Amino acid sequence: VDLESAGGDAQVVALEEVLTRGAGEGEEQLVLRGGRRFVPRLAPSPLPPARTAPLEAAATYLVTGGQGELGLHVARWMVRQGARHVVLTARSAFPERADWDALAAGGGDVAARILAVRELEAAGATVVLARTDVSRREQMAELLEQVRTTMPPLKGVVHAAGVSTHARLRELDASALDAVLAPKVEGAWHLHALTRDASLDFFVLFSSISAVWGSVGSGHYAAGNAFLDALAQHRRALGLPATSINWGPWA
Repeated sequence: VDLESAGGDAQVVALEEVLTRGAGEGEEQLVLRGGRRFVPRLAPSPLPPARTAPLEAAATYLVTGGQGELGLHVARWMVRQGARHVVLTARSAFPERADWDALAAGGGDVAARILAVRELEAAGATVVLARTDVSRREQMAELLEQVRTTMPPLKGVVHAAGVSTHARLRELDASALDAVLAPKVEGAWHLHALTRDASLDFFVLFSSISAVWGSVGSGHYAAGNAFLDALAQHRRALGLPATSINWGPWA
């Protein structure tokens, strides 16, 4: 209960009612001001007018974590919007093309990913499947140099790479922290630094609602995503494009 600094006797009575007579009506947070009770509520806020960034056929778009289900979903959207050159990164190697037919026939997650890439290519896109750890600056620098010298100009970045584990604070150690923070914090910073001089239309960071209001067992994940939110503000202050999306649970 947040009290006025000079509420007087009336505030004492109001506080007594809250604590002893159930006047809080089940609320966990109350503010007492001028004889009135205020409680927190989330409410819709009007969005500013959207500024569209059309995707160009003669441009390259990078999606980190792009070979997983979420990254491939983003890639599909990009290709539907007109992108024809996409670079999808992952820490592990994508299966060799010579093995695709056999793996696709076996079903499962690998088959689904192969099918997704084939759909992108059937739609007219050139898809680069890069084994690159976004948290390793030298690997990202090498990949971006390859893009610069062999592909159309890089015009957009979506940082969707991330690791999510569940652990309470007392269960965390350095390795558990690093596993979650490295792709979020180090990866995002490398992308920022290495593309700072590029003429990007967008720089999108996949954050989480946990960075806004926390989540039990996800303190380390929330911290990593809070860094993404701060980085977006930092880039905007520098006059660079940046959007950090605080996603909720995925369907």
